[in-house]
Amino acid sequence: MCKCNDLYFRERFETPRPYFDPTTTEKLSYRDEKGNEIASVLFHVLEREIRLSEIWVSPDYRKKGLGSRLVRAVQTVSRATGKKITATTHKGAINFFFKLGFEISDDQFTDSAIDIEW
Repeated sequence: MCKCNDLYFRERFETPRPYFDPTTTEKLSYRDEKGNEIASVLFHVLEREIRLSEIWVSPDYRKKGLGSRLVRAVQTVSRATGKKITATTHKGAINFFFKLGFEISDDQFTDSAIDIEW
């Protein structure tokens, strides 16, 4: 059982990936009592926006609100910086984002690529 609360780990994303700039990429994550990562969100703080790039929750911890809490934490960063949040999602996840106040930002989309913003 996860004893997660509103504390999460915030760190600079250091794992090298060619499409992530480590100077703008941040990671928020939840860990279980053994220190294993169980949920995370990667986002990029850019000049005019915050770009969500990955949201992940371990299958054993899904439907417990961890993903929502992590996105709300990014929304707090958004409010503090005055920058909108953008992302590209898919049809299967769109309701998750709608519940968090996101809207579709482009009417040109497919089931596998839907641009959203908050």
